[in-house]
This record gives sequence, structure tokens and C-alpha cells, in this order.
Amino acid sequence: MYTAGGTYNIDKHNKISAEVAMSNTNVNLFSTIGKQNDIGAAAKVGYNSEIIIKSDSGKVSQKLNLDFNYEFSEDKFRPIERYKTVEFSRDFNQTANSATTYNEHLASFIATYSILNVGVFSYRLRALIDQGAYNGFENYLSAVVHKKRFGVNVNTSYLHTESAKSTSDFIRPNGDFYLTFKALHGIKTGISFDHEFNIYRDKLTDTLSSASHIWQNYHYYIGSSDTTKNQYRIEYTLRTQAAAGQQIFKPVDYIANTVSFSGAVIPAKNQALHWNLTYRNLTEKDTAIANQELHNYYLGRVDYSFNVLKGLLKSSTLYDIGAGREQKEQIVYLVSPNNTGNYQWIGKNPNLPKQIQDFVPISYPVDTSYIRSYITTPQFYAVNSNTFNEVLNITPAALLRKAKGFGLLVSKLSLTSNLQLTKKIYANKDVALGDYFNPFPTRVNKSDTNIVSLIMNSRNSLYINKLDPKFGGQFDFNYSRGRTLLTAGLQNQLTRTFGPTVRWNIWKQLNIQSNFNNGLKISEADYDLAEAYRIIINETTSELSYLFKGQFRLAASYYYGFKSNREPMSGGQFAVINTVGLDFKYNRHNKTTIGTKVSYSAIGYADQTYVNNQAHFAMLEGLEKGNNLVWNVGFEQRLSSAIQLILSYDGRKTGSDKVINTARAEVRAIF
Repeated sequence: MYTAGGTYNIDKHNKISAEVAMSNTNVNLFSTIGKQNDIGAAAKVGYNSEIIIKSDSGKVSQKLNLDFNYEFSEDKFRPIERYKTVEFSRDFNQTANSATTYNEHLASFIATYSILNVGVFSYRLRALIDQGAYNGFENYLSAVVHKKRFGVNVNTSYLHTESAKSTSDFIRPNGDFYLTFKALHGIKTGISFDHEFNIYRDKLTDTLSSASHIWQNYHYYIGSSDTTKNQYRIEYTLRTQAAAGQQIFKPVDYIANTVSFSGAVIPAKNQALHWNLTYRNLTEKDTAIANQELHNYYLGRVDYSFNVLKGLLKSSTLYDIGAGREQKEQIVYLVSPNNTGNYQWIGKNPNLPKQIQDFVPISYPVDTSYIRSYITTPQFYAVNSNTFNEVLNITPAALLRKAKGFGLLVSKLSLTSNLQLTKKIYANKDVALGDYFNPFPTRVNKSDTNIVSLIMNSRNSLYINKLDPKFGGQFDFNYSRGRTLLTAGLQNQLTRTFGPTVRWNIWKQLNIQSNFNNGLKISEADYDLAEAYRIIINETTSELSYLFKGQFRLAASYYYGFKSNREPMSGGQFAVINTVGLDFKYNRHNKTTIGTKVSYSAIGYADQTYVNNQAHFAMLEGLEKGNNLVWNVGFEQRLSSAIQLILSYDGRKTGSDKVINTARAEVRAIF
């Protein structure tokens, strides 16, 4: 695409601008047929004039600005990126991103009259013509007036369009009338409205189309000044809607009353509280729709953060509530077209339909991978949702920088805690009122049948010498729980791990790190109770690494794990895993990276009591009983600042299975 343009200043108050563009889009890449459709052109010209109406002592008090613009784009013109406003298609009642293009003419005239210390008045006329397919003409008026404590901001637009099959009239009046009380610290109150009347008529039958609509919003609000430290705003909104009939619109069949309260309080330098609460009462006169709709909705958010005692305590808290309707979901697994999915199928018979319980997360590259997706169903249910996020950091060193003795020991400790909760429950009469607002699960077992979905994540770390490059350690406690209602039933998952990690920089280039984890992993689903598991995990990992000049890294590691499935009905399996590994990486000037990994695992696995494929995969993480060898070689080369070449090769020999080799080549462009 090529563009050229310029602006010529006739004098101080008048100027002319022009721009031309040409695009070359290879529509038929592998053929010479239709090459005449590749090149398209566009042009734009404009004239701007400023007329001084009145001036006092050299200061302009009244002026008139006139703008004339004309644009033309050929039907074959293809811009690289959108140059019109996002609302352009909606403003002219057109279908956005239409595949059909036409020779397009767009002309506009804008007159703006400004009066100092009073306001601005403007008129706009626009005409859009898609040659032979569409004609649209828009008139727009606006006025912005500020006089002492009183202000008015009103505008309205009227659009008339004609196409081959229909006509439309689109009217959008908006207004805001407000009053400011300076004696009350700038409190502002006012009334406003915004309406849409969109009337589509079929030329042949002269009837309204289903796209026609009328909605009207009326608002009253009162709030603090925009410049005050603490903010608040209370607003009431009445909304009505009317659907199209045959010749005229039906009576109003939708009425919504909404009250919202928002604001912010900053009590101290390092503290802030923000909130936004909304309640809506809905009346739907169409009984068929009313039976499927909720009549009361609420949304709310409270956000509080603080940083006190020179950074000793830092906290951020977020709480969300809401009520609405959701569709039930069904899990599906789709083959990844470029083999970059996160799941693999472990079923035994490829000739039978694949069941969702036979898909598991990928541990190593495979020949065919799958993408997990969700399909919504026609089934709706009313839900109430809660979200709670808390991040807490305790850093004694921020307050005990020069401490000695016991204070020095305390200063070496630090704590990071993160809690995330999202809960959705059925909205019905059997649920206690407090449960609607309580983000925590009211019961810790699967007997809580009111829960639709639950996501609970907690990550907690206690550090010793966190920033010391020589020696340090940490104790981690992580908890994750998920529960989801699907068409096939409920799915429950839980993961809990805790244990210490110790690191030691033996000397400048040599480091050792060891950790131990005790964990619990639970999975159960109504659609596959025969393969539920409750795995107890005890594992330890040690790694010795050597780093030379930031370019060369060599690491050797050893892993030992003991895992057993304690599920009463489908358990009895256990595994003993010993793994040794080598990891080599070379980096040259951040342009070339070469890496290789190899690991050998000796696995003992017993499942004589009960065969559980899901537990088998979860405990062995894609490996098999016996000897397992996994290796990887990777090469990355930055060809330029924006282009990167990536080559990788993965291989594995698991148990008695055949060797699997996977190679990939990728060229990545970074914009």
C-alpha cells in the first residue's frame, strides 16, 4: 500500500489538505487471471476555514469554523488496517465487515460556532453513497453550554438510508442537564437521556423488519466533583424497550429500573477503597420471555488496597458479586490442526467413539493433540456468582533494615500469600441468603449440590533470605480446587501440595537446590466414577547446576517419588519413580540458543487390584512401567529484530512402547 498527502496553509485561517492512496492486493496468488482486480485507489480532500466573528483586545470571543471533506475509495481498494471509526458502520446503519465492497463516496460539512465562556454549537451534514447499492444522509446538531453553575450538553442525529430492498430512519437524541453547587464542595446533580429509534421498512411490503427497535433511557444522578479526593456517585436509570410489529411498533414490553452507587475513598497516602454497586429490577410483559428471565439482578465490586509501615504490609483485596443466567456447558475435544493442543487421547479402541474421560493433559509431545473446548447448550439456569481475590505480602526487612539479634533473624523472613475464589451457586429458595454473598464453599465435600462451579486457588510461600544470592529457602503451601457443572454431570478436582525448598550457591558458578513435596491429588466426575482417584504424593528433587559467564549452563538432577491411589472404590495402585536427568543450554548474545535435555526414569507400578487408566496417567505423567528415556534438542536463532527461527526435536522410549520421534520447524514474526 502506498500513500501520499500534504497540507497547504492559504493563510492564517484557511488551509487545504489532500491525500491519495493505492493498494495492491494479490487476490489470486497462483494465477494471472483477474490481475486487474489487484490494484485499488482512494483519495481524500479537505478545506478548513476559521472565521473570527468577534474579538476583544486581541482575544477571540466568537468564531466560526467550517470544514468541508470528501473521500472516495474504489471497490478494489484494500487498506492494511481500519482507518474509519469503530462506530462508522453503526452510524450509517450498515453491516460491519461486509465482504462486498463498492465504489464509495463520503462527503461531509461541519459548522462549529464557539462563544467564549458560553459554549459551542455545531451542525454536521454527511452523505455516504455506495455506488448502486446504498445511499445514506445524516444530519447532526449539538450544543454544549456552560454558564456559571448550570450546564447543558445536548445532541441529536437523524439518518435516512435507502438500499435496493429497504429504507431506514435512525434517530438518536441525547441530552444532559446539570447543576453544580460550589458551596457544597462542587456537588453535581443532573438529569440526562439517551434514546434510539431505528426504523427499518421493507420497500416491497412497507412493513417493519425485525431489526427495528426503540429503546429509551432516562437518568438522574448526583455525585461529587471530579476534582475532589474522595468520589461518589448515585444514579437512577429507567429503561424502556419496544419491539417492531407489522406496520407500527408494539407497546412497551420491557421496563428496567436500575440504581447504581459508585465511589472511591482515599483515607491515607497509601490506601484506597473503590466500589461500584448496581441493582436492577426488570419487568418483561411478554410471558414467554418472562418465564426465562430473572426479574432482579445485582452486580457489585469492592477493591481495597494498602501499603503501610514503609512496606512491611502490602495488601490488595477484590470482592465481586453478581446475579444472572447462564447456559449449561458440554466439554468437547477437537483435533489441533497444527498439533499444538494441550490434551491427548489415551483410549484403547480407536474404532469406538471417543469418551471425554479418555482425554488427559499432555506431558510430552505426541503425534495427535487435542484442544479442549466448551459448547453451550439451550439449557439455562439462574446463578449467583462471587469472586474474592486477596494478595498479602509481609516484608519485615522494610522496617528492620538495621536490626540486630532476634530482629535480624526476623528481617530475613518474608511471606507472600495469594487467595483466589470464584463461586457460582443456583438461585433458588433452598439457598440461604448469606450463601449468595459468601465466596467460600459452605461445605467442603461433594454434598453441596447447590454449587454450579467453584474455583479455589491458594498459593502461600514463607521465604528465608529471599534476596540473598548465597543461601536461601522457602516453605510452600499450594491448594487448588475446581468444581464444574456439565451436561454429563459434576466434575470435581483438587490438588494440595506443601514442602520446603533449599538453595545454596556453593561458589560463584555452582548451585544446588533441593525440595520435598507432600501432596494430594483428587479427581472424580459423575460421568466416570469408575476411574476416580485420590493420589497421595511424596516426592523429592535435587539439582546441581553450573553456570559459566551467563552463556553456558549444565545441570544434573535426581527425582524420587512415591505415589499411591487411596480411592476406596477404584484405588489400590501405587508407583515408585526414580529419575535422573541432564540439562544443557548455550546462549550466545541473545541471538542463538541451543539446548538439550535427557532423562532416564525407572518406574515400578502396580495395579493388580484395579485397573484405573486415569490414575495411571496422573501418577506416571505420560510414562510407563519399566525403563523410560526422554530426550529433547532445541535450536533458536534470531534472524533479525522481528524474525525468529525455531527448530526442535523430541524423542521418547516409554516402557515396552516403540520409540516416538517428533520434529518441528517454526519461523516466528514478532510485531
